[in-house]
Amino acid sequence: MIKPTLVILAAGIGSRYGSLKQFEGAGPNGELLMDYSIYNAIHAGFGQVIFVVPFNTLAYFRQKIEPKWYGKIAIRYAVQDTVLYQFGLSKKDDEFIPYGTALALLSVAELIHEPFCVIGAADFYGRAAFLQAANFLKSSGPFKKHMAMLAHTLTDNTLPTHDFVSRAVCKVNAANYLTAIRAYERVYGKETSEGRVELSHQQDKDIILNRDCTIAMNFWIFNPSIFPIALEILHLYLLTGRKADKTEFSIEILVDYMVRNHCGDFEVFYSPEKWDGLIYREDIVRVRSYILELITVGEYPRRLFEIV
Repeated sequence: MIKPTLVILAAGIGSRYGSLKQFEGAGPNGELLMDYSIYNAIHAGFGQVIFVVPFNTLAYFRQKIEPKWYGKIAIRYAVQDTVLYQFGLSKKDDEFIPYGTALALLSVAELIHEPFCVIGAADFYGRAAFLQAANFLKSSGPFKKHMAMLAHTLTDNTLPTHDFVSRAVCKVNAANYLTAIRAYERVYGKETSEGRVELSHQQDKDIILNRDCTIAMNFWIFNPSIFPIALEILHLYLLTGRKADKTEFSIEILVDYMVRNHCGDFEVFYSPEKWDGLIYREDIVRVRSYILELITVGEYPRRLFEIV
């Protein structure tokens, strides 16, 4: 049986964080959040990891990653190239297309021929997420349209206490399949006389969000059949004027189109562990504390690379 692949999206510039957050030490010996994801993936049975990186950080990535993981899992790189003729588009489109996670996804299309997971480089999902993904990939069989996502709730540690974030709110049916996904900008928590509420500030007014609503935190389970669909939607994305408002071509846009147009179905798994990750500089204190808690209870070794 072919082992699944882990794709780590690591081409972000960390504008809100203030530096490249994917290289921020989170563990007691400088372990990156990516290192914990790779550790979890190895123990769940993944066979290789592909990093999506910008060209200007490729050499630094190799320096930071390969000495730790060489010989433990196959490592490859995909450069997120903004020259869109790679995907059959003309050069003039390159002037308008914004970056986004779906464009990053397309950059690995020629490297993958097996089922795979996509995660964020500065996100921490816990060990159970990778076990859930591996079990799904083993049991999903040859159904090319059948994919999945790992979900959390809005209040499951997914909102910072000090600023706005964007969150992808999902509609899920009774059979636990995704039916729609919508991105909300400027989401935050606020204390009121009736308790804490979660809000999205849209067009100069606040929209109250359901505290228990399902959200996607960038943990996706795909198979290679998604690539031609993504390329088709990228063309539509350019033609429908989205380039004018600089909206990113995100995986959420891609998946929402797929489920609404019956191009694929997405089973939704709810994580038994809380999400954590780096968005703003203030987050690192909380993340390091959480990692230490997990080490203390034996979830991870103190020296991660000596145990793999």
